[in-house]
Amino acid sequence: MSPRLPPDPAEVSMRSERSAYAEAIPPGDVTAPCRGPVLVCAEYNDRWRTPVTMAPLRITDMNGVVLDGGARTQGLPSFGMQDGQDIEGLRPELGRFNFNDAERGPITAELVPDPSAAAEIAQLEAEIIEALRAFAASMDTALQPWILAWEDSGWWGVAKSLFEGAKKGFTAWWEGEGEFWSAVGDWISSLPEMAGEAWDSLTASARALWENRDRIIQILRDLAEGSIEAFEAGIEALKDALAGIPGLEEIAETLRQLVEQSAEWAGAMIEMVKQTRVLDVLGATMLGVVMTTTPNFWADMIGTAGGYLIPEIVLAIIFAIIAAFTGGTGGAALAARLTAFVTRVTAQLSRAGRAGHVVLRMFATLRSVTDKMIDLVKALKRNVAEKRTGATDAEIPIVRKAENPRTRLPRSNGRWDGEPGNGTWYPDNPDAKKVLGDKGVPFKDGRPDFSQWSKGNVEFEPGVLDGTSADFTKVYEQLKEARGLSSNNAARQLLRDAGLTPHHSSDTVIQLIPSDLHNNIPHVGSASDMRGGV
Repeated sequence: MSPRLPPDPAEVSMRSERSAYAEAIPPGDVTAPCRGPVLVCAEYNDRWRTPVTMAPLRITDMNGVVLDGGARTQGLPSFGMQDGQDIEGLRPELGRFNFNDAERGPITAELVPDPSAAAEIAQLEAEIIEALRAFAASMDTALQPWILAWEDSGWWGVAKSLFEGAKKGFTAWWEGEGEFWSAVGDWISSLPEMAGEAWDSLTASARALWENRDRIIQILRDLAEGSIEAFEAGIEALKDALAGIPGLEEIAETLRQLVEQSAEWAGAMIEMVKQTRVLDVLGATMLGVVMTTTPNFWADMIGTAGGYLIPEIVLAIIFAIIAAFTGGTGGAALAARLTAFVTRVTAQLSRAGRAGHVVLRMFATLRSVTDKMIDLVKALKRNVAEKRTGATDAEIPIVRKAENPRTRLPRSNGRWDGEPGNGTWYPDNPDAKKVLGDKGVPFKDGRPDFSQWSKGNVEFEPGVLDGTSADFTKVYEQLKEARGLSSNNAARQLLRDAGLTPHHSSDTVIQLIPSDLHNNIPHVGSASDMRGGV
């Protein structure tokens, strides 16, 4: 066998730094039979099988550590590429690393975190969340003119406690939002009628976005809830739904690039969900503001903003968030495209009078935290830790979970008796204590048991409930029939007047729990379990 020639420099320059490094270290002639290649492939287990890119590696064989420092899994920057470019041919190489000089036999491959990253993440997370809390508090005042005009309808009471929770950073409100989402569905469908002639003048493209409003809003909700699988599926579905619609070419192409020509931003999103509460609070705050603005506010927007409705605004919020992901992973071109869409929306809003300027506060807040979000993405990418065993001459798959099991436990403003999640929580909240007295709420396996405070159970056949807000509509339908009420809204009002909130106790039972208790105990329950832990 002729000796192996050194790699051609021009060829090496087209490969990743690590691949070039591996090729440049051929085994010696004598020891070659004892040395073998290490083949690592790191990816998330999400819908898109997103590669874990640019992650530092440590390789250990039977003799000890053979590589520690300098080696990284391949990412688009390894090839001089970035999100938004034609990467189809490169995608199979991403998240991989090859090393040709290990002792043949057992191998341990590790993704190694930077020891300084965790503290930086905690600091940035705290700063971003504090900025969002301050923003939510300010919006209560900004929205007062429309709230006061709408209060007589009784609808505002449905969302008020949820918005109050968002202002305090109380993100557990997502578990109790079923009544809220059901109410939202009622008034959002009435907007065309409220807008009158202004609605009739909307362009075909604006109407197409309106027809996809539920899908767009659900995407932001999925992002806030950390449901990566649902978020990715939603982006794909929206891309397909808007493709080929005149006037929506820019949005459709941006969605196509996000789905088909990207590999880095999704990993940043996954790490932000796994390691922080930022998207939880960000999504709850932004969507909470959008959805707690009253119908008369949005009717004003339809009449003055040239057709800019909830779908465009929510889509711009989503694009602004993803722009931070792309900015933190070196995707300047795609970030610029996303930001350009946001800029066009905000320019239109600036001409929409008083209502438009209120909505602009959301985008000003997003801009104010963008640099911190970008820094957070970079720190998160340095804080990835995984460890797998394998052997030389065979691929070692490192599969990182894209979603953590859904848990949310009380951690402040009270005390635990016993293990958190498997003990009893005694809250300091005065509203909750009015219901509990001297008692605490028992938890088992991270789930609360409100049974002793339930004011009634609504039972269903197995398979009827699915853990979504549609379950609460089923509750209202049962109450309407049982009490001889005129509508689901009347049933909802009945519970509201009684101070009760529906709570999934199991996959067949929804309990009616005092709102002062339910809305002040951070938790997830059976609804989350039925949604697969999200």
